[in-house]
Amino acid sequence: MLAPLSKEKGGYGFCKNKEGKPVFSTTDDKAYQSIFSSIMSSSGELNRMKRFDMPGYRPILTYFQLMKEYGLLPEKFDLNKETIDYYQMDEKYWRSFWYQPVIAKGKVLSKTPE
Repeated sequence: MLAPLSKEKGGYGFCKNKEGKPVFSTTDDKAYQSIFSSIMSSSGELNRMKRFDMPGYRPILTYFQLMKEYGLLPEKFDLNKETIDYYQMDEKYWRSFWYQPVIAKGKVLSKTPE
């Protein structure tokens, strides 16, 4: 919101109109207020939902179900009683795709031995 706002009103004045003037000369401009209002509304919604890096964040139930299905969370994991570090869990998930050869008797096997 600072880029199109005039320097005189605390903005950067980077964005100019056809006449070479800042798009918004004041924060009272109707269009400025409309854009600002939309941003604040979206910000409030994001804070309510919580981002991945915010305290109290909890992914949707499907996340936990899939992590159990992939063997990354214990089957008896209780999301109402236990907590996890989602950064670590996601790292564990992505590392599960890394190729890790199995070596037996000096040979690399393409599959894990039974």
